[in-house]
Parts: sequence; structure tokens; C-alpha cells
Amino acid sequence: ILEILRYVSQVPLNCFRNVSTEINFEGMTIPKDTMVIVNSGYFFRDEKLYEDPSTFKPERFLDMEGNMLPVDHPTQRNLIVFG
Repeated sequence: ILEILRYVSQVPLNCFRNVSTEINFEGMTIPKDTMVIVNSGYFFRDEKLYEDPSTFKPERFLDMEGNMLPVDHPTQRNLIVFG
């Protein structure tokens, strides 16, 4: 189920938030009270987070014995299911 949620993001643009203080992010100034949106579709296709992200691999979230990876495993931590 987790791979389905990663592979076919139901909400590719989610997590609307307002910036509480002015911040500098990668050389850009984001003023206080600016609305920002998380593009989870981008993260789910990032090769730095998921090996071969364009391929559907249900085993991606399983260990060698076929059990679910623990929630603190990097593969699990990178998954944002419902925001």
C-alpha cells in the first residue's frame, strides 16, 4: 500500500503553510506570512530519496524477510502520505 501512495500521489501539491518569520532558503528571501506549498509529487520522484523512483516496486518498503520496514528507516521517513 505504501508504494501505491508514493507512486500515485493523490495530492501532489499539499501542505499549505504560512512562513512565520522571514527566512532565507537557497539564496532566496521568503517574507513572513508568505504561503508556501509542499510539492510532494517532486519528493516521491527524487532519485536521492528513492532508487529508481519511476518504477513501481512494492518491495521498496519491505525488509529482506518481507516485513514492513520500521518507521525510522530512511525509506519510511521520506514518505509523506497524508501531509
